[in-house]
Amino acid sequence: MARKSNYISILQVDPQCITRLQVRKTPKGLEVLRHDVLRGAWRPEDGSLEQAVRAFADETGLRDDMVCTVLPRHDITTRILTLPTHSPEEAASMVRLSAEEYVPFTADELIIDQCILEKLPSGEATVLAALAHRDVVEGHLATMRRADIEPERIMLSTACLASAAAAVMADDAAPAAIVNLASGGIEALMVSRGRPRYGRAIPTVQDWALSGEEGSGALRELAIEIRGSLSAHRRESEDGADVEKVYLCSDWAEIAPMAAALGSEIGRDCLVAGDLVAKIVTRGADQIAATPLVAIGAALEAQDRSAFRINLLPVSVARARKLEGVRMNLLLGAGLVAAIVLALCGLYYQASWQRQRLIQELEQQAAAVAPLAKGVAAKQEQLQILRRQVDRTGTVLELMAAIFDAAPESRVSLTRMTFEREDGINLWGHALTVDDVQGFAEALRNAATQSGLRRLAQARSVYWQQGQERGSWVFMYQIAIPFTEDEHADTADSDID
Repeated sequence: MARKSNYISILQVDPQCITRLQVRKTPKGLEVLRHDVLRGAWRPEDGSLEQAVRAFADETGLRDDMVCTVLPRHDITTRILTLPTHSPEEAASMVRLSAEEYVPFTADELIIDQCILEKLPSGEATVLAALAHRDVVEGHLATMRRADIEPERIMLSTACLASAAAAVMADDAAPAAIVNLASGGIEALMVSRGRPRYGRAIPTVQDWALSGEEGSGALRELAIEIRGSLSAHRRESEDGADVEKVYLCSDWAEIAPMAAALGSEIGRDCLVAGDLVAKIVTRGADQIAATPLVAIGAALEAQDRSAFRINLLPVSVARARKLEGVRMNLLLGAGLVAAIVLALCGLYYQASWQRQRLIQELEQQAAAVAPLAKGVAAKQEQLQILRRQVDRTGTVLELMAAIFDAAPESRVSLTRMTFEREDGINLWGHALTVDDVQGFAEALRNAATQSGLRRLAQARSVYWQQGQERGSWVFMYQIAIPFTEDEHADTADSDID
């Protein structure tokens, strides 16, 4: 079930009363949202108690919160011990080893927790030890589960009172007594400088909300138990200091009339713990119907802002919840991975579908323009043929012009030129010297480089002979310009006959 991470409900269940204090998690102070009280007469044996808890949870909506429950001191064996260690781990081992000295049960029958109250300069520490019979805790858990409630922690009322006292009485050196009037008992806690010194609890069936003649029996019993607790504290304290001030609190009953009458009965100042509550609660004090000092201390403990912490939730239950949390995280992770895979598959399918659609559209467009493309290709071929016909390079006329340009002026004459498509060009003429013939051939080769007419690059003198012409000696020569295969192709392209 999803929970509101900043809401906490402190739940206390008793056959005569069900209370719930709802607070909001805040970094400082304590903000109270609701304080609900339901009185009745239920029995765990016939299922009426769990039905009442279920109906109460349905009405208040507390299942959406982080729920912590509180077990009363009169159902749990509690001891304040002095142990020779400052280590919480060593203190836990010592308490477990000595548990059978305080209760008539084996360690396996108990659920044990402890917290260090004070570290002494001697190397010792005072420790609050809680030894709960397994049946008490498991019976409480069974009632909660049948009402569809899974408490995050099971706290002890003594530690809750001590946490509240430490929050507001740390500077008060004078011993004081905090007396909590629960629906099924009385708990008295003696504190000094906000730290517990002695505690005692007594089961009772008194209704602390009664006053006048109806509440006289409850008043007498309360006075007797408080005097007994004060005497026991005085005997066990090292300095024998007496308690002069008593604070009364109750999570469900209006106890102001009881406090006014109790002072004269015990001979001490008896005050309602409303001032202590007001110092802790920063907002929402008007929502509180009584003086729920136990629930307020539990709220501090649930936010990990208390000086003392006792958790009686069985280790097996905590381990099972942790494993369940791991399993749920794994399932959530697997679900997330599956969702990502499905999303990727969906994206791939969509991309593939879009690609196929695009291919189909392109194929349709290609089919539509194919006839036009064929026509364009035919036109391009015709243009290429026309270009070759118009742009004639390497023709006989160009070659003749290059040959005439390369001939030396007044020293070489050209009498005859032949052009054979497959063989090449032959030049005949007269020159004054052999050097003029060689120079003519060299000039033709240079013309091939300058004009780009590659056919002239093969020009060479193949024949010369001295003879007399008109009374002057001259050299009759022949220069051959053979064609290579590439030049044959060029000549064929030029369509020269």
